[in-house]
Amino acid sequence: SDNTQSELSKKVLQYLRVLVIDSWQSEPRRQNQNPSERRYKTGKRMTNTLLDRSGSPASTWLLCLFYVCFILHHTASGAHHDIPMTRLTGSTTDISPLLRFYWWEDVLYHIDDSHFPSESREGRGNFVGIAEHVRHL
Repeated sequence: SDNTQSELSKKVLQYLRVLVIDSWQSEPRRQNQNPSERRYKTGKRMTNTLLDRSGSPASTWLLCLFYVCFILHHTASGAHHDIPMTRLTGSTTDISPLLRFYWWEDVLYHIDDSHFPSESREGRGNFVGIAEHVRHL
């Protein structure tokens, strides 16, 4: 917390003691002391960089943020010297999609309803992320 009086009251401290939660106070307007806020700042910076350098439209910012979070969760972190998803699940993560595709890359995708041979069975699009709940096959 940031030393607000409502968060330092006796009732709040008593409640935190019951739940066995430490009351850690950062200095006012010094959010970089909170590791999660620092990591969020890293994600925002990486998202802005990707959007600027790829030429993707501003409306894709949320998809880009999901893509950046996927990268941050599946690659080694400098702070802990390990991979966050490996630490969470205990198994080695698969980064092969990250090695094959990059943000806003031109891709072709399969169209199910095409009238062969007069129409193409492929459409053109851009890579915007990895479906985490769909297997490679």
